[in-house]
Amino acid sequence: MSADTQSKIGRRNFLKTTGATVVLAGFPCISRAASMPHDEIVRMNLVEGVEALRSGAISSADYCMAAIEQAANFEDHNIFTQMSSSYVQSTAAGVDNKRNAGDAIGELQGVPYALKDSVDMVEYYTIAGHPSLKTFKPTVDADLVEIYKDADAVCIGKTQIPPLSLWWTTENPMTGDTGNPFNKAYKTGGSSGGSGAAVAARIVPFAVAEDTGGSVRVPAAVNGVQGLRPTTGRWPSAGAMPIGFSDTLGPIARSVADIKLLDTLCAVDHPANAASRVNIGDVRIGYQLGGFFDDLHPWVQENAEHTMNALTAAGAAMVEIKGLPYAKTSELAIPMLLADFPAAIAHYFDRHGIYDRSGFGLMHEMHVAALKEAWLPGMSSAPTGEAYFELVEALLAARKVHEEVLRGNRIDALLYPSTKIPNTPNDGGNVMASKGPLGNELSELLIGANMMYSPSMRTPSISLFSGMDTAGLPLSVTFDALSGDDRTLLDIAEAIEKVLPRLVEPRSI
Repeated sequence: MSADTQSKIGRRNFLKTTGATVVLAGFPCISRAASMPHDEIVRMNLVEGVEALRSGAISSADYCMAAIEQAANFEDHNIFTQMSSSYVQSTAAGVDNKRNAGDAIGELQGVPYALKDSVDMVEYYTIAGHPSLKTFKPTVDADLVEIYKDADAVCIGKTQIPPLSLWWTTENPMTGDTGNPFNKAYKTGGSSGGSGAAVAARIVPFAVAEDTGGSVRVPAAVNGVQGLRPTTGRWPSAGAMPIGFSDTLGPIARSVADIKLLDTLCAVDHPANAASRVNIGDVRIGYQLGGFFDDLHPWVQENAEHTMNALTAAGAAMVEIKGLPYAKTSELAIPMLLADFPAAIAHYFDRHGIYDRSGFGLMHEMHVAALKEAWLPGMSSAPTGEAYFELVEALLAARKVHEEVLRGNRIDALLYPSTKIPNTPNDGGNVMASKGPLGNELSELLIGANMMYSPSMRTPSISLFSGMDTAGLPLSVTFDALSGDDRTLLDIAEAIEKVLPRLVEPRSI
């Protein structure tokens, strides 16, 4: 832990008040005047930023300083829990020194990025949104962080999450609510809400998120950017605070091309990176009305229909299908996750030589009564032994049905709305219902109702921006492919991205 990060944490006392973002004003200047205007730097997506660094159009110090300055512009949105000027300064300077000396530089060339505060990095605490972890210092980097260090990416800070990543919004009584860059009063989704907001606010070109049941795709969706949930096990997840069997780390970025670059680096098979050659006219997109399209808010329904019509007009075949085991997902997956959680937490702390932490203990210590009441009873009565394996067998059977339906209908990608309701205002952590934009009560369960399907089926899943709602906030659609077909899905998504609306920039930029 760097000395300046520790002193800032102590000086601001940010873990005992709302508004957890560390002071950004007064960061030491880490470079000469930038060779590109600030507004141009922060608007570069990842691929553009890497090329600008590789060509010498900008230094890593310039890029990282622009990210820090942009974060300062959004300090009142409460996006970050921690930032370290000394780490950013020394790391960016080190990349620039290697470049100036003609030495080899990693694939990411010194770009800045943000890291979800449930993922270990020895330069920062892993707070995980929990009061008893506010000074937990990891002893080893997460495997994914090691990859990014080897690639010469520079982590400018850790991003806000709800307690232990256990909800689809980023509202936390300890660290405060995180404000959406499109409207500070509204939610950023969860649990990787800070990561989604950091990318949407043009602070960083990409951010690390974690998805057990939607925590990459929901923040990407409500912040108007793109997010990939890889097939479980395809990206390294060791060193991330776990929940259960469906955990995976994944990226949030501003283009599918950016995600493809990161996938090339991070996936266990390290696939070659190339632009998509998919012809949208050859793509068969399936949709199932039952389950996925039930209980949609009218704004979401209208956006989904508009998206499907646009894809049809572009030449894609829209195929209605039936028989996908939608209703089985939560019925099987939630009890399994609740059973997994205590042991997964113990295994995580064992990685750091800590043996007195448990999932039960952390849950009992939580100060968010609604979350404790929502999860702890199920955890206490979670299935064990034969009952657990019966759930596993039923889930494997459901996956077989899923694959048979998609293959039988020759479906290349499955489409559904990312969230069933539009974004709602932050309300201080009432995790069961929120007042919608029109003042009506909306169930927060409908934020993530569609998101457990892909993790349960062990498939890749990507959320793509699909337009704005009547309140001026982003909407999104999600596409899944068969398990392991991540690169096929990304190629299809890159073709679909050209049909969907271009990303909208928040007026606050």
